[in-house]
Amino acid sequence: MMDINIQDSFYHTVLHKAIYRKLYDIAEFLLEKGASTELKDLDGYTPLQLVIHEGYTEMVKFNNMEQIIEIKTNRISTR
Repeated sequence: MMDINIQDSFYHTVLHKAIYRKLYDIAEFLLEKGASTELKDLDGYTPLQLVIHEGYTEMVKFNNMEQIIEIKTNRISTR
């Protein structure tokens, strides 16, 4: 079985890539399968920080991202 949280040379996970490309259905699927929202890419962004930084409000509607963001927003800096 493949590691859903594997990172490439830029430390992007599949979830990072789905968010960058606005592939919300795929991002939702990855979250349902347990993709980490904590792993940072080479620029220091977690998937949650990307959602906030890029202003992808549509993403917040998926899964429990809204609850996660509400809980963690005070601890996240978006550069």
